[in-house]
Amino acid sequence: MQDLYAGGDLFSYRLYKRGQFQNGEALFLVFQMLKALEYLHDHGIIHGDIKLENTLLSTFSPLSRLVLADFGSSAQVSLAKCAWHNSSKNPWSHRAVGTLGYGAPYV
Repeated sequence: MQDLYAGGDLFSYRLYKRGQFQNGEALFLVFQMLKALEYLHDHGIIHGDIKLENTLLSTFSPLSRLVLADFGSSAQVSLAKCAWHNSSKNPWSHRAVGTLGYGAPYV
């Protein structure tokens, strides 16, 4: 069974709001995003393409439920073998992932 997220993506919602989020609304959205990433990372999953277009809302309202979508660039890593502070062991240190327009300019 799949859930319906009729609110569209966070990019469309930001355009609708003209970038003017209330503090509580922005806090709620960021909190949900961080909890989703915490869950993924706790299970050894790296999303690889975090952006507004890959964040879906259940409704088109200020306190909507948020979920991550599009796991096409994701990867599962062994947490026991991976030291993130050591880039030589980072499985993504030499891999281009994500959306070009969202990448750092030096990449």
